Amino acid sequence: EKAFSRAVFVGGSAALVLNGNTIANCSYKDGSGAALYYEAIKNKPPESVTVYFNTFINNTSPGRGSELFLRMRSSPQIYNCTFINEDCKNELIMILFEVVAEFPDTYDSFYFKDCNFNNYFFIYAENKYQPEYEYKEVSMFGVNFISCKDFPLNFSDVHAITFSECVFE
Repeated sequence: EKAFSRAVFVGGSAALVLNGNTIANCSYKDGSGAALYYEAIKNKPPESVTVYFNTFINNTSPGRGSELFLRMRSSPQIYNCTFINEDCKNELIMILFEVVAEFPDTYDSFYFKDCNFNNYFFIYAENKYQPEYEYKEVSMFGVNFISCKDFPLNFSDVHAITFSECVFE
């Protein structure tokens, strides 16, 4: 059964550690981030955001970043997370940078099971101040796609790609 609310909202550039949690069956109908919506603000220095060892199951929202939507002033750390039974209408994770920042290019220990990506990549980063950001290298370490469909791994504009200990089943 769906809970018609967002699981976690964090505003005001607060430091955030989301570790070892299970967030399941949340549905936010008015935007992004059914599991987590994080918002940095302009007049406060950026704090660190770390999301690891979490399980996200069947959370939905119509906006970009249906699971995690992060409006950031610095790069977050997101790793070793599990996503189960996702039917993507857009990217699962959306990072919107409010300042010039380093885009994430290393994906470590993500586990996807029974997910339909509908040809959306699982993570997307955007920066209104760097619209033409060019990835030089993308690395995936221990990323597993188990019983998933329509997941695009099209890296035509990347100079180097590394897959290490990944599973495509």
